[in-house]
Amino acid sequence: MTADVNPLERRLVWTCGGVALAATAHLGHAPLWIIAFLYASLSVRVLGAQRGWGLPSRWTLVAIVLLVTAAILVSYRTLNGLQAGTALLVAMAALKVQESRTARDHAVLVFIGYFLCLASLLYEASVLRLVHALVTVWLLTAALLGAQRAPDAVLPVSVSRLSGRILALGLPLTLILFVFVPRLEGHFWALPNSTDEAKTGISEEMTPGAIAHLAQSDEPAFRVRFDGQPPPRELRYWRALVLEDFDGRTWRRPALPLGGPPPQVIGSGSEYHYVVSLEPTQQSWLPVLDHLLAWHDVTAQRLRDDTLLNMDNVSATPARITSLTNFSATSAPSAQVSPETLGRTEAARALRLPNAVAPRARQLAAMLSADAPDGHVYIDRVLARFRAEPFTYTLDPPLLGKDPVDEFLFDTRAGFCEHYASAFTVLMRAAGLPARVVIGFQGGDPNIYGGYLLVRQSHAHAWSEVWFAQEGWVRVDPTAAIAPERIRSGLDGALPLGARRGNGLLNLPWVLKAREAYDAVRAGWNQAVVGFSSAQQASVLDHLGWTGSPVLGLAVGLSVGFAIAGVALYALQNLRRRGSNTDRVTRAWARICARLAAVGWPRDLAEGALDYSQRVGRSLPGEAVALAALADTYMRLRYGGNATAAQIAAFSAAARRYRPWAARSALRRR
Repeated sequence: MTADVNPLERRLVWTCGGVALAATAHLGHAPLWIIAFLYASLSVRVLGAQRGWGLPSRWTLVAIVLLVTAAILVSYRTLNGLQAGTALLVAMAALKVQESRTARDHAVLVFIGYFLCLASLLYEASVLRLVHALVTVWLLTAALLGAQRAPDAVLPVSVSRLSGRILALGLPLTLILFVFVPRLEGHFWALPNSTDEAKTGISEEMTPGAIAHLAQSDEPAFRVRFDGQPPPRELRYWRALVLEDFDGRTWRRPALPLGGPPPQVIGSGSEYHYVVSLEPTQQSWLPVLDHLLAWHDVTAQRLRDDTLLNMDNVSATPARITSLTNFSATSAPSAQVSPETLGRTEAARALRLPNAVAPRARQLAAMLSADAPDGHVYIDRVLARFRAEPFTYTLDPPLLGKDPVDEFLFDTRAGFCEHYASAFTVLMRAAGLPARVVIGFQGGDPNIYGGYLLVRQSHAHAWSEVWFAQEGWVRVDPTAAIAPERIRSGLDGALPLGARRGNGLLNLPWVLKAREAYDAVRAGWNQAVVGFSSAQQASVLDHLGWTGSPVLGLAVGLSVGFAIAGVALYALQNLRRRGSNTDRVTRAWARICARLAAVGWPRDLAEGALDYSQRVGRSLPGEAVALAALADTYMRLRYGGNATAAQIAAFSAAARRYRPWAARSALRRR
């Protein structure tokens, strides 16, 4: 038999539901066991409230606290940071619900849920996360209202409607704060995550197989808006890192201090001006179109806390990119880089090969370069061999052993772009030509809704560069010799039909258009909200006609905005009151009370309508009948429900006609 349940316990399902919904935003970030622990605790508590179970003892809770804290410490090796702190917050909610007895305990749980919503936005400030947070806050606020309400209280609206109304009324103030509160540039809201959660898998080294794994992800890497038409697809090489140190298996960035003199870049051909919106990478490099000519002033403004560096035509910042970052630049794909001379150190580094590495590749290089009149002829011979031999382009190449270059060139002959770039660069160095590996992205899909190029993780690519006197570093993409469709139409065009990533529902035209439209919404959100900066605030002030100090302009805008919002909210509330039947009845009764007060018979603040009419009637028998009838009508219309518009109109007319003649006569006799 079900025990008698406290009214507050019945409302526990709202509170637990809000906390459970807040925790769903941390799936994939917090350990699964801590989320499961919270859901189990919430379920047991709700079930126990319905069946009348007792709460666990204090010592039981203390033991669980110690065990869970130790488990979190073992999982993260710390209790600080976003992820460990969030896990601790989830554990607090799971334990707090097991001792919740009062309305105050419900309030604590609700505020833990609010903090969980805030923490989820620190992972990613996306549109979907905001929608999830708003729904969760609505549910939590309804739970808070229900917990604080007296058990026998009767509200004119449900707590869910009241919660939605509160959030809607707060929206104008939120928009004013967002637009006019001064922006703090830099990475104030971006808490660093661990490197293994970087959204781009490109790191400062390359081992054949790494980019093939990354290329299976359709997640956005960055978006690019051009001033005018973008370059043709075959020229869309987005340079990220130059790798020159090779140990026989892995290519790495040279261990050189950043901040050296930038390479000489001589512009030629078409120049492209563009703005990149880079997703958080947890790395310090910035992808730019080959070849970078200049940064725009707005870039230095946006990254004022960082120093933009350029080494071997690779751009970087000392700080990691932990939040959405916008930067603008100018590039010329046909530009020459270091054409006049290559320093002795740079040349030695670009020719270095470990001893006893790739002996068969060295023999092949000697054979192909023996009678070649120049380096260009040698390159043509190497690429011709790639085309003639049974090399294949695949995302699932066989594993390579101790000498991966020789095994790839002569045994497996199957690989992805990094296999070809690595082997080609080794062949160049074996023939005495300075060469290096460049990794980044190639391509970019136009978004017709947003007017930008979307570069995905699947566009990750590796290619080679060879240095020639009077020409500088020349890009050579050996992958194009094997799979030219990779450059012309993207990754799927280069793979066999059965090995392509998209299939079935994902390839339907309407699904592709829906994904494109959603990405345009994400890009617009990132640009207008996540990337809203002090420069955009200044632009808002300019549009409003403000010509003075920006700080003073923001203060004025904040004050005027709050004043306008306050007046609008007040007018809205009055309008709602005037249109409310209940308020019309209350105003009519207030008019009756005011007329009695004017002739010496005021109503006490805590005095009900019936008590007031009876008190006045005892002292003024001439008013007793009329006033009692008005009081009865008021109580019936105000609290009885189902009042018609005609009844309310009749009562309002009777209140307007009412004149307390007996009270006036008694006042004159006094």
